[in-house]
Amino acid sequence: MSHPHLCAGLGLLGICLLASIPAYADSWVVTQAVNVTNAVTMNQTNTTNSKQAMNAVNLGNSTLNNSSQTVTAGNGVTMNQTDANSSKQAMNMILSTGTVNNTSQTVNMSSKDLTLKQSGSTSNSHQAANMMQATTIEGNSSQSVTGISDLTLEATSSGSVQAVNMASATDMGGLSQAVSASGNVKFKLAGCTNCYQAGNYMNTDNITASMSQTFTGGTIDYSESTGANTGSVQAGNILIRKIGGTVTGTVSQSFNGASINVYGNSTPHSVTQAGNYFAKR
Repeated sequence: MSHPHLCAGLGLLGICLLASIPAYADSWVVTQAVNVTNAVTMNQTNTTNSKQAMNAVNLGNSTLNNSSQTVTAGNGVTMNQTDANSSKQAMNMILSTGTVNNTSQTVNMSSKDLTLKQSGSTSNSHQAANMMQATTIEGNSSQSVTGISDLTLEATSSGSVQAVNMASATDMGGLSQAVSASGNVKFKLAGCTNCYQAGNYMNTDNITASMSQTFTGGTIDYSESTGANTGSVQAGNILIRKIGGTVTGTVSQSFNGASINVYGNSTPHSVTQAGNYFAKR
């Protein structure tokens, strides 16, 4: 059974409320688009187990097929996640306990700035421009954020993940992620414990088909991180795979920048900084 246009064509920052899908398995075709002319600030504050997005699909045990989410931002976007516990914030958000197949998430920043901030007592939360979480992600699915001028990722949190593109699934294959920024790129951590901060982020048990991550920036700067960021990782591309999981596809990671600055006056404390990072958990 196919259901077209679950939520489509929203006006100026019309936040698409997550739709509750029945528990039975079925198949959905969804097209969502948001066009924003003015500068946008998204604030998620003092929340627990909350979700905030411009485009959002929240599926039960269902399949999302041949679908798309698109945001066109005409004058910059700032995303703030403050004192958030186990919460999620994204421009495009897909949550599913089923399958996501041949589905795209796209953000066009129109040569303006993108800023992501996690602050206060934020813990175990996720923040991204594009967020895709499912049991299975397959087919020619993609996440893309283009046309960024300056990109800033800043986090003071614990056990949280912050990325421009973020995807997680038990089984993952055929997914591509791409981030393109023409100006300055800043990765900042301030007292984060066990945090991940990335341009592109994937987390999966099993790699079932070939996948790719591409990160492109101008001047890429890691040097403004401060404090004891114990056990944290900063990278243009991050892929985490479960120990003992299966791999039947290839992984391609590409990191491109005009120049790179690493730690300056900060205290590393077991922090990993990389262009490309591929590890087991």
